[in-house]
Amino acid sequence: MNIGVIALQGAYTEHMHMLEKCGCEVSEIKRPDELTDILDGIILPGSDCRALSAVLSELGMLTKLKMIIKEGLPVMGTCAGLSLLAKNIADCDTERIGSMDITAVCGSYRKNPGIVHKACMFDKTGIIPMTFIRAPFISQVHGSARVLAVSDGRIVAARDGSQLAVSFHPQLDDSTLIYSYFIDMIKSQVRKDNDSG
Repeated sequence: MNIGVIALQGAYTEHMHMLEKCGCEVSEIKRPDELTDILDGIILPGSDCRALSAVLSELGMLTKLKMIIKEGLPVMGTCAGLSLLAKNIADCDTERIGSMDITAVCGSYRKNPGIVHKACMFDKTGIIPMTFIRAPFISQVHGSARVLAVSDGRIVAARDGSQLAVSFHPQLDDSTLIYSYFIDMIKSQVRKDNDSG
């Protein structure tokens, strides 16, 4: 399995290491032509949402990402990646992918410039560590999207089909559970595609 990591901003190297720990091949994605059919999934790392959107647009990658995600390529967005996936953002009008049926609120931890550590239940898989850095949160899920985790009364993880969005930075903790969950999503998508083919 080959998972691409958008390697422009944020702690993308740490994402790559976590995926390698899970036995995946990893592709570092810095150009639109690297978003190819060899990818089984893709990760949008955290950063500043506006800055990441601007860089992706400037490189011509935002349009390509919109296309391949709409076509069904599994994607995980962390922190700013969550905001880029959100169909609606309550407090930001930046250009984004907008493919996931959620409403995001940017920077819920902005008043606390430090790192916030929590441990919360994720879906039905157990309690995991979560590291938040000026993180967004999800105020609403719509349509087929469903809540996977809540911290301090705020939705911090959700899934919509083959799209996974988390407010926190799983690459900064020891647990690989989020990556294993994403890998299982990809495998399920492959099985579904094979059955329909």
